[in-house]
Amino acid sequence: MKGAAPVRAAPLAAATAAPALRTVTRGFLRLAAGEVVAAGIAFATTVYLARTLEAAAYGALGVALALLAYGATVTDGGMDAFGPRVVAAEPGRIGSLVPGVLVVRLLVAALLHPATSQAPWDPLQLPATIELDWFLLFMHPLMEATSPAVLWALTGGATLLLVALPALLPGPKPVAAVVDPANCNGCARCTVDCPYQAVLLVPAPGVRTGRQVEVIADRCAACGLCAGACPSSTPFRSTETLAAGIDMPDADVQRQRVKLEAALARIAQATAGRIIVFACAEAANAAALEDARTALLDMRCIGMLPPSFIEYALRAGADGALLVACREGECRYRIGAELTAQRLAGERQPILRKSVPRERLRMVALAAGEEDDLVAARDALRRALDALGPAPRLRPKRDASAERTARGHA
Repeated sequence: MKGAAPVRAAPLAAATAAPALRTVTRGFLRLAAGEVVAAGIAFATTVYLARTLEAAAYGALGVALALLAYGATVTDGGMDAFGPRVVAAEPGRIGSLVPGVLVVRLLVAALLHPATSQAPWDPLQLPATIELDWFLLFMHPLMEATSPAVLWALTGGATLLLVALPALLPGPKPVAAVVDPANCNGCARCTVDCPYQAVLLVPAPGVRTGRQVEVIADRCAACGLCAGACPSSTPFRSTETLAAGIDMPDADVQRQRVKLEAALARIAQATAGRIIVFACAEAANAAALEDARTALLDMRCIGMLPPSFIEYALRAGADGALLVACREGECRYRIGAELTAQRLAGERQPILRKSVPRERLRMVALAAGEEDDLVAARDALRRALDALGPAPRLRPKRDASAERTARGHA
């Protein structure tokens, strides 16, 4: 995906596999380095303690560490082995799995070794000394060092901060995806592509396929990956106003088609080298690319782009298309760039049709701050387009066959 090579089926599949291999290699090297450092620290600590402590004290320390390891195994309950496997298989479960694991661990630890402070109060005895538990009674020394008023102010301020924290978080609240039952055929592509398990397939007796999707709004991150997967999200449909089976209320497919047509109209006067840029808002800033021969259609995630929009743009006047995605591992919505690469390579539905000329298409993965590389990628694509010549300007057909495919394909 990195670079500005033409997007062809076989090279794109190889480009998708290569970053995955690099990710695994980097992860392995980091883990190996961490293990080496940890082993070195453990060895140095063992040598120091063995030379400093006497034999009896060092033996007691060894027994204590062994008992601690057994206790950690009991309180862990296999979660360290089970949890990562579940998350790796189903990344969407991490939000519900982690709190449950932490609660179970705390409960088991509290039952096996409850935290205690002092012995129960005995009115017949006057304790000579009182040991201070710094974990449970840390406020008392703080109060003695300052005053009760300062302690109350700190406690109240911290409480108010926690209460106000949700309102202080930056950014608007995501607007969850919505389902249009009249256009949803229950194909389940959106349920498979959603990285948050926010889209579920449910029975729908009144629908031809007997099933339909519904959105769990609390889980939805408003990434639009579901809209990019929907077969009804195609600009070729014959209806004047588009409505997809699942879509984003604030960035629906109808608005995207209107924006695309306006962008293409702006560069229609150019004679050659007309480029439409489909850019992820989280990647390198593509606004600097706009000129008399370059138009921009930005979106919150590149995975929100239905491949049919690329074909529509090339038919409606663009000579080439440049897709700007996040770098590997930096996608805000986890898998947007990966899904798009697979769709372009024909490995995942909806695919970019084979009739679309791949030599007029580029996909780059660049992060914020790499705008110079983005300009270079645009210029490289334009040089390739100049060598190819203008693309045939075909009026996009909004025909009934596309409408039937959008409504009935499962």
